[in-house]
Amino acid sequence: MKNRFLLLLCFVSPAAAMASYEMALIADSGRIHRYDPEANVYLGSFGRFGGNLLDMATDQTTGKTFVSDSSGFLSRYNYSTGTSELGINTTTARSLNIVNNEVWLQNGPTITRYNQNLSSLGTVTLATSDLVSSMHLLNGKLFTLETSGTNAIFRRYSMTGSLESTLITFSNVNSVLGHIGSVRFLDGTSTDLLLAGLTISGTQRAAFVSLNGLAVTGFSAYIPGMITGFRDFAPTHTGGIYLGLNASNTSQGAFSVSSANALLDGPYGTAQLVSPQAVNVIVAPEPGSMLAFGLGGWLLLRRKR
Repeated sequence: MKNRFLLLLCFVSPAAAMASYEMALIADSGRIHRYDPEANVYLGSFGRFGGNLLDMATDQTTGKTFVSDSSGFLSRYNYSTGTSELGINTTTARSLNIVNNEVWLQNGPTITRYNQNLSSLGTVTLATSDLVSSMHLLNGKLFTLETSGTNAIFRRYSMTGSLESTLITFSNVNSVLGHIGSVRFLDGTSTDLLLAGLTISGTQRAAFVSLNGLAVTGFSAYIPGMITGFRDFAPTHTGGIYLGLNASNTSQGAFSVSSANALLDGPYGTAQLVSPQAVNVIVAPEPGSMLAFGLGGWLLLRRKR
């Protein structure tokens, strides 16, 4: 019987190892919701917060999620168990990023660095006089979405805050809807996209800048059909998650999922989400790896007998 079990694992493990699974964490009205975005399965929620959630950043190497809210509170959670672990009063964060295992809290041009025990490590000041709406780490550089009058500006900075390039400016911008984010280019190449939700000349759009390495190769804006009021973006294995409101019912929050062929699926999460603000994606271990760990443990117990 045991030999049959091992033989079955030999056939099942290679097939299962081909699959990769993801978990999306979505910061909504006072809760963090968990989803399997590929299967559209709701996995429950956690967290109780004193104010509206503004942004979150997740470190998969430590299993921690850091959340900022409108009361100026920065908290740390174990995203697997949903357990609240630490919290401090600080400045209101427009955006959070994980940088070399540190938590970088951006408020205007000032970025405050914390270790994961939420002790301050100093600040980085971006060399700009414009309003910094959001900051995003990509390929070892700091990218920002800034506003000046009716212009929305994408810029790139060094890790010390020095301005390296003004990438592109969108004019006639009425409002910035959420955080700057990045996804892989939708044709599956290695090119990255910087994205942000903007209202341009009264129309809500997803504006993006195409980056080949660190050089701008193109830019555009489009109007997707499923999601409006874009708040945030997060990369997945084959594309990205677009977070905002349900275009057919704006009283509902929603997200859509893109694949490598640029097809959008959704909207999802409409039964739970109300006013989502941020999304992070956790890449879960492949089933083949989990089977390997399980088989190793079974063999170890067998030898002890």
